[in-house]
Amino acid sequence: MTASKIILPGTVKGIIDRLSSHNIAAYPVGGCVRDFLMGRVPGDIDIAAECTPEELKEALSVYRCSFEGFGYGSVCVHCGGEKNENCGSGESGEKNENGGSGESGEKNENGGSGEKNENGGSGGSGENNKNGGSGEKNESGGSGESGEKNESGGSGANGESSENSENLSEKIEITCCRREDGYSDGRRPDKVDYTKSIFDDLARRDFTVNAMAYVPRTGEIIDPFGGAEDIRRGVIRCVGDPKRRFGEDALRILRAVRFASVLGFSVEDNTARAVHEMKDSLKKLSGARAFEELKKLLSGENVLGVLMEYSDVICTLMPELAASVGFDQHNPHHIYTVYEHTARAVSACPARGVLRLAMLLHDMAKPYVCTVDSRGIYHFRGHPEEGAKMAEALLRRLGADRECIKEVSLLIRYHDVRPSATRADIRKYLCATGYPAALELLHIRRADLSAQAPEYRADGARYIDECERLILEAQAEGAPVCAADLAANGADAARAGIPQGPAVGEALERLLLLVSEEKLQNEHGALTAELRRMAADKGNL
Repeated sequence: MTASKIILPGTVKGIIDRLSSHNIAAYPVGGCVRDFLMGRVPGDIDIAAECTPEELKEALSVYRCSFEGFGYGSVCVHCGGEKNENCGSGESGEKNENGGSGESGEKNENGGSGEKNENGGSGGSGENNKNGGSGEKNESGGSGESGEKNESGGSGANGESSENSENLSEKIEITCCRREDGYSDGRRPDKVDYTKSIFDDLARRDFTVNAMAYVPRTGEIIDPFGGAEDIRRGVIRCVGDPKRRFGEDALRILRAVRFASVLGFSVEDNTARAVHEMKDSLKKLSGARAFEELKKLLSGENVLGVLMEYSDVICTLMPELAASVGFDQHNPHHIYTVYEHTARAVSACPARGVLRLAMLLHDMAKPYVCTVDSRGIYHFRGHPEEGAKMAEALLRRLGADRECIKEVSLLIRYHDVRPSATRADIRKYLCATGYPAALELLHIRRADLSAQAPEYRADGARYIDECERLILEAQAEGAPVCAADLAANGADAARAGIPQGPAVGEALERLLLLVSEEKLQNEHGALTAELRRMAADKGNL
């Protein structure tokens, strides 16, 4: 098929022209082609080249390159950030003062094939990406299975130019076309054969929507597996036999449902059947690999549908959630099972930061702490605290970083705390959470409420709105929420006569409480006077 001409960034065009001058055909491939066809701006453009690794290395010798994936036929050209004298022109190897990376829209006299390039190179604003758009390291090397949703969207329909077309990562990955055979470890190919056929290379990829290549010279889309039609239909379908594809790398099982969530697509029947049947293969994955896919899945516009249809897959990764599936809450505030409530709350939550991750885990402890009263009503006292502990253990197992674990734990611990909507209570609450978490908890509370019984939503919304007003009011007034915000410090406490050691911290916390209750002004004179009074009281004991 032929698409509207895709206007490639100058750096990408320069690399393709450089390879062409060495009689090497090269093609943008994978997720970037999919994104162009969907009118999205790709975060990365990966290139497949019909050559051997040695030929590729020689042709790219004028660029600043890295060779971590060279054993699998991949070379990364560095094009962003620092000045790079060789990145951009590549045609004659002449010095390129602008380094080809340019800043978006900056004029690059030597970009592309040595001709004047108004597009200004790669832009180099993205993150280092070794897996061709999926955002994770690909141990197999190569541009491989690329691409994911680019949140910037972009116009660029049918591959037309877009304002953001220069927003590429600092590395452009070029990979030799190859065939692969045998995946005895369920992740890496046992054997790689290099081929000068782009068709062979596309045949090894995961899904049809990622198995397309673009021919810059003619504008043709090479699409042997019907990827463009599957995009039109909104379908995720494996290239070839789904069980074989998933057997090669179990991460593809998660990628299937992740793409369904992020792109808003459905999973084709045979592919979906294999996802369910082979879900236990996910247990072979490292927690870190699975966690990266899970976070992307949670950010998708179709996350509700995916969480409901593939609960068995989610619970294979997070067995702690399995008890929530089908668990009726038997409480007047709830009309959904714990798991469906959770899925709906995740979908209602803003798709940023750790919010949706916290939402996924916020009620995970309910089945474990459930009690039943004499009327048959279920109660879940202590589930936030217990859930926070469970989430910490689960996230450590999945390789989450400390900051992520800390933030998710705090959001779960406080998601059901309901201070009175008064100045004093809200300010005491802020001393426990801090402003950032308190503001995020407003999103958590609203999403949680949206997935509860309708008759409670109006009153709940009014309460949350009033809490938000009081939080923003306190923030605007600069109300202190920790000892460091006070107009007095440890040195003031020592001068007032508070003994060195834990007593200083205790005194400052006491001041913070008094200020939050508006019993004391956050002024140096008032605080030091209170410190002297505290010291005198201790001396009289």
